[in-house]
Amino acid sequence: MAIYARVSSHDQKKDLEAQLEFLRRAVAGSFSQVYEVRDIASGLKRNRKGLLKLIELAKTRKIRAVAVTYVLIAKKAFKESCGQPEGFDSEGIRQREPLRLTP
Repeated sequence: MAIYARVSSHDQKKDLEAQLEFLRRAVAGSFSQVYEVRDIASGLKRNRKGLLKLIELAKTRKIRAVAVTYVLIAKKAFKESCGQPEGFDSEGIRQREPLRLTP
């Protein structure tokens, strides 16, 4: 399992940390290993270090799932980075229903 958070600029670092905290709580206790991957990059940047790390983790079968806060943004970014129309499925990662936290 990996958790992935992204913001567009360093000014949004608090938002990045909030996303990561949400995702940490959402997956807590459910997986033996959780990789934390983050990016601070504009939507136009194709070579996002974190996203490339996710692709590598998926290709090497170290992860089978990625938790993100914004699925459409993540799918678009994954597609742009690996150049495949259905990036998540082609790398062995499937989209599932959003995680829900209970109060």
